[in-house]
Amino acid sequence: MTSKDKAADASLRRNYGITLEEYEAMLAAQGGGCAICGSVAKQRRLHTDHDHKVPKGKILTHKSLTMAVNACDPWVAEAVVGSKVYSASAGRKHLAIQSLRKYMKRASVRGILCWPCNRALRVFCNDPDRLEAAAKYLREYKEKGNQLG
Repeated sequence: MTSKDKAADASLRRNYGITLEEYEAMLAAQGGGCAICGSVAKQRRLHTDHDHKVPKGKILTHKSLTMAVNACDPWVAEAVVGSKVYSASAGRKHLAIQSLRKYMKRASVRGILCWPCNRALRVFCNDPDRLEAAAKYLREYKEKGNQLG
């Protein structure tokens, strides 16, 4: 592993709770390119897309752990509540919280995206309804243009 790969691995672990190997496997599963447009990185790695609504580093106490679970999407909450992490005994709260922080980081990762697609999701506030409305708008304009020509 090169020093550049080691730095990328450390960054991925710290920010998203995944390894470089997991990143590469995710990218390969997407066909080697952006999950949305399919573009392949030329010089820099593609971005790790993650859900900002999933709390990652703010879990400090058992109370905030419970709040984090309740704030998550139902599938994340169900996975966390059903895990040994959440049901750890009172004497092991700290370990449970540390484990849950790592779990939440991993759970927030959605896929690997190019910069423009990653930016577009942010601009549309990660709202699928807004994205669908924008797509509808563009399709209507395109159809209108075809009728004029």
